[in-house]
Amino acid sequence: SRDAERIHKAATAAGLEAIDHLIITHWHSDHYGGALRLTKLMPVRNFYDRGIPDQLDEDPKNFPLLIQAYKEASKGKSKTLKPGDVVPLVQKEGAPEVRLRCLCSCGDVVPDRPDLPALVLHARHDLSTCARRHAHALVREERFRMGRAVRISQLHLPDSLH
Repeated sequence: SRDAERIHKAATAAGLEAIDHLIITHWHSDHYGGALRLTKLMPVRNFYDRGIPDQLDEDPKNFPLLIQAYKEASKGKSKTLKPGDVVPLVQKEGAPEVRLRCLCSCGDVVPDRPDLPALVLHARHDLSTCARRHAHALVREERFRMGRAVRISQLHLPDSLH
């Protein structure tokens, strides 16, 4: 609920009357648990996730209730994103095209593109699941900062994420 309130406040401050695309990256309660409350505060047009599991071993007590609320919020019409899927964005006339592409989901990754310039980062294989998720966020941020598509051959994380 707290996150739904924060999202609503930020969205309305930005002048939005609705959220076109809500993407649930993983099933931690702070990522999907407030979806129903958010839809009560403002319309959410499209829901995306990585596929709804039957159970969640790391949160067996809360998951059944929260996932039911998520299904109610999405009216059972969430779309499962797979690597390579593109979320359809409205384009501004005369502006460069903006694309939102899913790079990884459930351990699957978009195939490497040797035709793109490489961004070489260093990898650690003993990372927690949460650290790996933050790693993907860092990769997305680095790709954005560079202003062009790149392929990732290795990944290095700051010590704070290990």
